[in-house]
Amino acid sequence: MTPVDLVIVEGFKAGHHPKIEVHRTANGKQLMFPGDGSIIAIASDNSVVTDLPAFDLNDFEAIAAFVRKSAVPFCNPA
Repeated sequence: MTPVDLVIVEGFKAGHHPKIEVHRTANGKQLMFPGDGSIIAIASDNSVVTDLPAFDLNDFEAIAAFVRKSAVPFCNPA
């Protein structure tokens, strides 16, 4: 991969990179948080008790703003 400012991927749950956990209650799975220290925020369709930033799953604008803000230390935005 050539040098890039930001890469967004889906999957790679076992990697040790900053992650936003996407949780849907209907899937019946447990949250990966707090067992995964790489999770920096949670987006869910249900309220999650956490000190991490938490977003409604459908609040695309807030999630996008968080991603941009979180990426700034790692890249040089134009």
